[in-house]
Parts: sequence; structure tokens; C-alpha cells
Amino acid sequence: MTLSSAELRSGTRNNCGPAGLPSINIDKQPENGKVFTIKAIHTITRSYTGSTRCKGRKMNGILVIYAPRAEFMGADEVDYTVTYHAGTKSPRIQSHAVRVKVVSGKDAPSAQK
Repeated sequence: MTLSSAELRSGTRNNCGPAGLPSINIDKQPENGKVFTIKAIHTITRSYTGSTRCKGRKMNGILVIYAPRAEFMGADEVDYTVTYHAGTKSPRIQSHAVRVKVVSGKDAPSAQK
């Protein structure tokens, strides 16, 4: 199976501790492939808030993986929603539209939001 793109979603607290895994709903499957999720352990490499406090720590997360159908090359798009349940009175919901470019050979795949 060729994996063209993968994104990881996890939840962390301000103290770098786990905040529970979010739930992920695939709102629109791509036309030329499939999207699936798997649980994974990853190392935090950056923070969306600019803090480096948690960098290097291992964290449970969920990978969102795009796999194109055989022989497909070109652009595809997937829409999914992430719901973070922990740490707040009401869940935090984020919608994502990701455009994937599938290329041949040893060229690096790319994903654009």
C-alpha cells in the first residue's frame, strides 16, 4: 500500500500530559482513494502555540492516513472533523479540508490545507 499523506492528531494539556485522544470523523472520503485512522505513538516535534516545553515527549495520537487507489496520480481531497473532548466543559471541534497531491516515482508526496 502506498501512503501519500498522513496527519497526526493528539491531545495534550498545558503540563504536557495526555488529555485523551480526540475523536475523528471522516466527513467526505476522497474520490480516488481511502482515508483511515490508526492509533500511534509519536514524538512531539512542534507546538501550534509556539511553546517548546513539550518538544521531544512521546504522546499517543491518531494518524489520519490517505491511501490512493492503484495507478492514480493527481490531486484528491478529504474532509474530516476532529473533536477534542478532554480539558474543557464543551468539546473543541476543528474541521479540516486537506488536498493531497499524488505523484509517481520517488517524489515526495504533499498535503495542503
